[in-house]
Amino acid sequence: MRSVRSILVLGGALVGLAQPAGAALVTWVFGGTVGYFLDSHGVLDGSVGTGTPFDASITYETDLVDAVPADPTVGDYHQSVPPGALVAHVGSYTIAVPMMRIIVYDDYVYMAQPAYDQIDFNTSAPFSFPGVSGAQIDQADIGLLGTDTSALSSDAPPPSPPALSAFDPSSRFFTLLGCIEAETSSGYCNTDSIEISAHLTSLPEPAESSAGCVAALALAGLAARRRSRSRER
Repeated sequence: MRSVRSILVLGGALVGLAQPAGAALVTWVFGGTVGYFLDSHGVLDGSVGTGTPFDASITYETDLVDAVPADPTVGDYHQSVPPGALVAHVGSYTIAVPMMRIIVYDDYVYMAQPAYDQIDFNTSAPFSFPGVSGAQIDQADIGLLGTDTSALSSDAPPPSPPALSAFDPSSRFFTLLGCIEAETSSGYCNTDSIEISAHLTSLPEPAESSAGCVAALALAGLAARRRSRSRER
């Protein structure tokens, strides 16, 4: 099992964006500075390192179909929101993940351990590292693990941001893992020679966020980046 290092100091906001009826989109916008960085082969362009500013967003629909509807403790969903369900900007790179898997655990019991809540947003398949020849991203993952069973109310993607305090401070993370082509087998990385990681330490509670204001700023920022950059996440 890969270990996630304690690494990025993040400030962010989970916001529900105002959408036309039926759209039901929720976007989580966050940012901070890189706290752990690895580029074993020096394939990146030097614009990323410890302390580099970082921002990202995840967007999902709340009416997704559960792939395991018979199990009320686990929800498995697949999301695609053009130009990416998960979009991140770090250094000179913009990374847009076209397909994201959402796994929700509600009152879940594993190997007779106490029940817990957890939500993970992660890539469903490896993809080329944008702007980096001969490199790929094997995993981009955002995870929140509850301290008990009060963090989530069901195994569906939350229709609004949960409180950060409901999740274990040591288990709120973002991580991006990748490698060069020579380190792959059957399309997946055998080792992680590229890593950019974050530990979510500051996420305003829902009541502290102004959804309309934050959403407008987030969308304006993303639009500005798209106009000024030719690369992608």
